[in-house]
Amino acid sequence: MENLKNSVFDSSGSVFDSSGSVFDLGCNVFDSSGTVFDSSGIVFDSSGTVLDSSGTVLDSSGTVFDNIDQPNNNSPENIICPINCNILDAVNSHKNQSNEDQSNLDQSDEDQSNEDQSNEDQSNEDQLTPLDSIRLENENDFNVLVIKPNDIENYDWKDPRYIKKLLQKDIFDIKKINPNSFIENITEFIKMKNYNSNEIITNTICEDSEHIYEIIHLKIVDKDIKYEDLNQFSMLLDINGELIFGYTIILKTHLPKNSTNSYFVDITKDDIGNILDTRVNNTIVIHQDDTWLERRCNNIEEYSEYFFGDDKYRIKKKELGFLRHNINIWYTTFEYAEENVCGKLINEKIDKCIIFSNSSEKYRGNISLNEVKKIIELSNVLEKFEVEEEDVKEENDSIGRNILKTKYRILEKKYNQYFNLNL
Repeated sequence: MENLKNSVFDSSGSVFDSSGSVFDLGCNVFDSSGTVFDSSGIVFDSSGTVLDSSGTVLDSSGTVFDNIDQPNNNSPENIICPINCNILDAVNSHKNQSNEDQSNLDQSDEDQSNEDQSNEDQSNEDQLTPLDSIRLENENDFNVLVIKPNDIENYDWKDPRYIKKLLQKDIFDIKKINPNSFIENITEFIKMKNYNSNEIITNTICEDSEHIYEIIHLKIVDKDIKYEDLNQFSMLLDINGELIFGYTIILKTHLPKNSTNSYFVDITKDDIGNILDTRVNNTIVIHQDDTWLERRCNNIEEYSEYFFGDDKYRIKKKELGFLRHNINIWYTTFEYAEENVCGKLINEKIDKCIIFSNSSEKYRGNISLNEVKKIIELSNVLEKFEVEEEDVKEENDSIGRNILKTKYRILEKKYNQYFNLNL
């Protein structure tokens, strides 16, 4: 297969070799209809969805989607607002101001009056998010992870040590950020001055019960950008499918479930390994023999065949939204089975069940036993399972920042409200 360095990107980010075949960045081969074939004969569609030989739709781990409803708008995990939106504006304002300051140094006296007017206009725009308005809860320095531009196309994703090998590449730097110079540190680490870009993009790449992980990268539209500036590992982390060039920064934010606090904490390469691992090996919850257990699973269809055994053809499937949680329940019933196993989520006598979550239409999520038990208990007392306006209304914390209301915080607050836990 021809090396991507000799390939051509089209406007959508597809890569073509000299023969006209289409490749993605993982060197999978597309046919003219957008179907993807890897060397083992597995068939993908153009979005990366896996198809078996009968056309059944699977995700990247082989999970089957054809017999369950797609998540509704209320049920998937919502991508929450990245850091404080004021921070993003301030970073961009900082770069704009830096460019303007440099321009001022070169400005001739005869153009000074025009420059003064330009400064005044720019100043009015910058006042929307002045640098001194950035409020961080952190008082001490914290570590972020900087990822250099890199090429991972020659790594085999089917290798069991794929993630470990990627993390051993010399593309990671742990950098320390001082809360008092947050903006300056971000613009320095992302090397804004090296690229023709005044804008950054921030996406959430992972959420767990008390943390969010975000990636910051430059929005680079320069047509002359070099292949060597491509950041393929960051594209692996980011789930939006966009080309990423230049340096990226990974931030880890701690969001305690029982408070409105929000502060940055140190991130390590181990965190990145866990993020990638949990995308493949999802946490699910099972119930059998009157016992609830957590399990790790990378192929829900194969696991369900093993779990339900001879009853696999009697499996019933239900998908619903519950306080911003996406819930999928695959179960079998039995006349003499236990009642109220899943509360009011399912009003049948359940013999066995598997509960898992989809984070989006393309990606499987994770759900813990702790979450499942609280959801079941709440289902018995709530009149409706959707979030109410009061649950998601905008509020500011004690230092004026928007309070991030994740699905975990909403669930915890509602549970405490109904079960009189004064935490």
